[in-house]
Amino acid sequence: YRLIAPHVKRGRIIEIGCGTGNIAALFGGRDFTGIDPDGQAIRVARRRFRSEKNFRFVHAGIEDARRKLGGRKFDTVICMNVLEHVRDDVHGLEEMATLLQRGGTLVLLVPANQWAYNDLDRNMKHFRRYSKGELAEKLSAAGFETKSLESTNPFGLLGWVISGTIMRDKELKSGKLMFFDRFLWLFEKIGKPFEKFAGLSIIAICRKKE
Repeated sequence: YRLIAPHVKRGRIIEIGCGTGNIAALFGGRDFTGIDPDGQAIRVARRRFRSEKNFRFVHAGIEDARRKLGGRKFDTVICMNVLEHVRDDVHGLEEMATLLQRGGTLVLLVPANQWAYNDLDRNMKHFRRYSKGELAEKLSAAGFETKSLESTNPFGLLGWVISGTIMRDKELKSGKLMFFDRFLWLFEKIGKPFEKFAGLSIIAICRKKE
């Protein structure tokens, strides 16, 4: 939340790949739309937030979002760990741009460092991981001006490489996830000086070109 909240503009928010609404829960009282191709996740989100009058959840993927939303425009698009699942990622970014008002903001989180791609990525149906240079080029091609690109979670990258590359794990073990979640605050504090060198993810803050 600390990574995305400062960049979410006033007005309408849409999250691409909202799942059951974990990000939505952070924006109570706002005008929030979530889309996801998983119909079951959308049904859960609708029940979970039925008391939020300005929340709506739509069964849609990025390809048909524009049609299902009736051309509705938004001030901020949030897309967290979704773009790596899209085969034609530039086209996916172009579709996100069509959902934004002129000058609107895209808050994008993607996995970093293609050299760290392993069986964990394959089993999660990731097509790729990103470098900052590659991501900046694709954002520009899709009609975005990049305001910032930052690496985040260097200890997460270390754990990813140990689990998926060295130990050959094919899925994230629940025990390891619980350990990481428990000490996340400590890892964030210790890892902050190393974020300029590498991280598990890249967070991009972008503006739709006029």
